[in-house]
Amino acid sequence: MKRNLKRFAHIGKMFALVLTASAIVMTSCEENQINDDQDAIEDVQLKLSSKSVKLSIKSATADDSHSSYPPSKAIDGVNSHSSRWAGYGDPNNLTLDLGSVNKVDYVKIAFAGGNSRNYTFQVWTRETSSSSWTRVGKKTSAGESVDFETFDITNSDARYVRLKCTGSNVNDWNNIREVEVWGTIYDDDDDDDDSSDNGGSTGTASYPSDLMDNYKQWKITYPDGEEDKTLYHETNEYFHVSSDKNAIVFYAPIRSDNGTTKNSDYIRSELRERTSDGGSDIYWTTSGTHVVYVKQAITHLPIVKDHLVATQIHGNKDDGIDDAMVLRLEGSHLFLSFNGGDLRDDITITRDYTLGTVHEVIFEVKNGKHYCYYSEDGNLESKYNSGNASSYLIKDGSNSYVMNKSYDDAYFKIGNYTQSNADKEGSYADKSSNYGEVYVYDFWVKH
Repeated sequence: MKRNLKRFAHIGKMFALVLTASAIVMTSCEENQINDDQDAIEDVQLKLSSKSVKLSIKSATADDSHSSYPPSKAIDGVNSHSSRWAGYGDPNNLTLDLGSVNKVDYVKIAFAGGNSRNYTFQVWTRETSSSSWTRVGKKTSAGESVDFETFDITNSDARYVRLKCTGSNVNDWNNIREVEVWGTIYDDDDDDDDSSDNGGSTGTASYPSDLMDNYKQWKITYPDGEEDKTLYHETNEYFHVSSDKNAIVFYAPIRSDNGTTKNSDYIRSELRERTSDGGSDIYWTTSGTHVVYVKQAITHLPIVKDHLVATQIHGNKDDGIDDAMVLRLEGSHLFLSFNGGDLRDDITITRDYTLGTVHEVIFEVKNGKHYCYYSEDGNLESKYNSGNASSYLIKDGSNSYVMNKSYDDAYFKIGNYTQSNADKEGSYADKSSNYGEVYVYDFWVKH
C-alpha cells in the first residue's frame, strides 16, 4: 500500500528509543507475565519504539453473541470475566469501528479463561465500509494469563479492525474480556488520496469491455450460473469496473441461491476464452506456443473455506486433465495446482500472500511443457516481452518448466473461481461479508 510520506516522519526517530525501550521492557516483564520469553520481550520492544497510542474504538459488532455478553462489553474498559464478549462459532467475526482511518500497529486482547486456553484468531483490516478486507495477522494466544496479551500485525491504514475468531483448543466459544487497538492517529491533513495499491494508476474505464483488448474473445459465467457471451458495455453486480476505473472486478458472493456450471460445485465470476471473432468456444492442443498474461489482485476470500482460483489452463476432462494448471490461494498460501494433485504435486509460490497484493502471472505452454512466471514488482510483462524474464520463473527443482504433459481441448480462464458454496459456508452463507473477489488490471492471450 502506498503511503503519504508524512505518515512515516516518526520512523526516522524510532531507533533512538530502542535502548530505552529495552530497559523498560526488562522492568515490566513480571508485571505483564512475559517471564523470560525472548520473543515476547522483542515484541514489546518493537511496540515501545514505534510510539503507538491506544486508539479509540467507537463501536463493536459480532456475527453471534450470548445475550448476556454482547460485543460492547469487549470495549467497555472493564477487564473482567463478567464484562466480556462471548460468541459461539468457528469463525465468529468481532468487528471494531475506530471512527476514522488510523495507522494500526498491533492489538492487545485479554481472553476469558486465557490462563488455561489457547484461542486462535485472525486479524483483518479495511479503510472504508465498501473497501476489501485485508488479513494482517493469524494468531494463537499463549494460554498463560487473563491479562492483556500483545499481538503484532502487519501495519495498515484502517478504520475497521476485524477479529476473525475461531474458538480455542477447548471448544468453539470465543470469550474476550477486553480488546484494544494500538497505532498512530493521523492528522486530518494526512488523509490525502493515497488509498490502497490500485495497480499503479487510476483509469477512465466505464465498462469492463473498456479494459479488454477483444471483448468478443471471451464469455463469462456468473455466480448465479448464468452465461453471457455479449460483453460489450456489460456491467452488473458480479462484473464491473473498480472505483479507480482501472480494473475489472470479478465478484462472487456466497448465497443460498447460487448456481454453478456443469461438473462443478463451486461458484464463479470468470471469463472463458473463445475464438477471436467470438463465434465459438476455442479449443487448442498443447502443441506449439500458448500464453496468457494477467495483472491482478485477489482481494477477498470466503469466510469458512477461504480458497479461490484466479487463473486457469483447462484441458480435456474426459482424459483426466480438467484444471490442468491453476493459480490457487488458500488463506495466505498461493500455489500452482495441477487438477487437484492428480497430474503432479502442488508448487508453492508464496505462503505469505497478502490480500490486495497486485501481481503479474504468465502461464506459457510450449509443446507440452508448462511454464509459470510470477512477479509482484510490476516488471514481468516488459521483461517477458524483451526476453529477459527468466528470473521470474517458478521452477521445479532444476527444471525451468513445472509440468510436461500433452493434451487437447485446452483453453484459458481468467477471473474468480471461488472454491466454496452455500453448503460449505453453512450459517455464513448469505452474509454480505462472505464472498470471493479478484481485481484484474490487464490481461492478454497469444497463440
